[in-house]
Amino acid sequence: MEKKIAFFTHNFLEPTHNAIAYILKNLNEYVYDIYSKRVMENFLFENVDNYFYYTKGEIVNFHKKGYDFMHTLYDGKTALRAGQIAFQYNIPYIVSFHGGYDTNSKIFDDKLKNGTVSLVERSVVTTVVSSIDAERLKSIGIKKNITIIPVPIDEQIIPKINKNRDKKKLIVISRLIPKKGVDVAINAISKLSIYFSLTIIGEGEEYNRLKQLSKKIKVEQKIKWLGYLTLKDTLIELNNHGILLHPSRIASNGNADGTPQIILFSQAMKIPVISTNTGGIPSIISHNKTGILINQNNSNELTKYILELNQNISLYNNIISEAAITVKKHFSKNILKKWNEVYSQTMSYYNEDIKISANHPKVKEVLNTILNLKNLKSYNLIPFNRGGMGIIFISEDKTISIKIPAYFKRSVDKHHLLEQSIKKESNVLKNINSNFIPKLIEYDIDGKYIIKEYIPGRNLHDLIKYNAIINKNDCIKKLLLTAKELFQTFHNHKKGCFLIRDFKPKNLILNNSGVYLIDFGSIRHIDDYKIKNKKYGKGKWLYWSPEQLSGEKVDISTDYFSLGIIIFQILTGKVPYSNNYYNNIIENYLLEYNVAIETLKSIGLPSDLDVNIISLIIKFINPIKEKRLL
Repeated sequence: MEKKIAFFTHNFLEPTHNAIAYILKNLNEYVYDIYSKRVMENFLFENVDNYFYYTKGEIVNFHKKGYDFMHTLYDGKTALRAGQIAFQYNIPYIVSFHGGYDTNSKIFDDKLKNGTVSLVERSVVTTVVSSIDAERLKSIGIKKNITIIPVPIDEQIIPKINKNRDKKKLIVISRLIPKKGVDVAINAISKLSIYFSLTIIGEGEEYNRLKQLSKKIKVEQKIKWLGYLTLKDTLIELNNHGILLHPSRIASNGNADGTPQIILFSQAMKIPVISTNTGGIPSIISHNKTGILINQNNSNELTKYILELNQNISLYNNIISEAAITVKKHFSKNILKKWNEVYSQTMSYYNEDIKISANHPKVKEVLNTILNLKNLKSYNLIPFNRGGMGIIFISEDKTISIKIPAYFKRSVDKHHLLEQSIKKESNVLKNINSNFIPKLIEYDIDGKYIIKEYIPGRNLHDLIKYNAIINKNDCIKKLLLTAKELFQTFHNHKKGCFLIRDFKPKNLILNNSGVYLIDFGSIRHIDDYKIKNKKYGKGKWLYWSPEQLSGEKVDISTDYFSLGIIIFQILTGKVPYSNNYYNNIIENYLLEYNVAIETLKSIGLPSDLDVNIISLIIKFINPIKEKRLL
């Protein structure tokens, strides 16, 4: 069975992205669907199935495409949105930083920083190309372990080394853009004798300006412009030169080089490199050992080292020998091995605690019973999640979910309490018909298991916690639609008024189709609802009304209170009440209620948010129940 990956990037792929193209082509056990704003036909891929245009927002039926995992290249907003989609649909993902502008500037942007931290922390694996980039990620507050996988070069395409190179033949290979510092090389050649020449390979916005500079300082005859060449032709040309110049600089917007592949090829071909101590370059060049590092924008220093490499044979030979050894860690077979390990790790990822729970003897006993049911033998069941009352398995085709009591959490004499909860849930689903709850497929009358339709998506608790709701206004609209139908269904049931009682983010799943309630163990008839002790603290109590916490008589407004708290949290990222007081509950709630109102008025709300939403929240979260539904 083929392994299918959703691959996200802004541009797929730019002409200089040879390293990324090489990795994707050679991970040929995997098939890719590409999501990007632009497809640039610079490379051919046999293992790409589809190209999809993507810039922002949700992707219809994304969860139905059967992806094993997602891989996103970090480029700012596209990567953040990709991570939100993966997180929403419980798809494991890899995020990769390839240096340059991304790790030198973008990750420090206040508009991207928090999202970047969340993106990395939620990933299965995060990769960078150098230890320098790993340190930069750590500096913005990322605690997750970072995997370093160097930029690869394909050693098979390196031409036979030319032993008759002229050290006075200098070469620059780069895009002609400001950060590459090609003007510094041109200024340097003007300070050298007529026996030195400079070849420039590349295209870009700076071409005309650089041509004018060469004319102004009268070095046109010393420079050969070759424009864009394929990688193969570039290496052939490089092989005829004595020194590679790469005088890059930090651009005005903070953009800087990552680990340029051409430097690595030059080192492997035993051609010394003079570059700068900017960006990620110091991770691949050690000064006077594997190359020369100079200060940016310094043509005098560049000239000095060009002459020194020409005059100091020992230095020249020592640099090319040492660089040829250290660059071997970038050889493709080593890098592809690491990428295969990362992909395998992501394919096999799921929570170790869930795996341990799934192996509990009682859980396995019930699971075997389920598998022996005539209509379920063909399903491959995977441990998926666990909560206070049960462990969840889903079918491999993601059509059904199975809940088994959390036997591992209670002693044997308490197992009946767990089973009682599942029996109640089964009875609710059997008697309720709604578009926003999973369909009941089968259940055990003794509460050993319940089999339901699988609802794809991510619970609102996780989406809020990691700021992963793509469109808050859309989410709130879906939530209100769900609440309207469910409240009418439960509050006006033919058998009387039922309270959901535990309407909280962890029990609500968001996907393209809507918001779904997935847990029903706490639903009670309004006349059966009793509470022995006052409740206070965190967790689900934060969504309970003051009267519910106090054990006083409740009515349907308690569910509306919970709804208001959730919407408030979607908009602000926090709940309005701390619930850290045991006495004078209403008085303390009223104090925090006034603060909550001011918070709603002061925060920046989504521009497309319905203006009536704020007044609804203010009504629903009112601590005084008689005022909630006025």
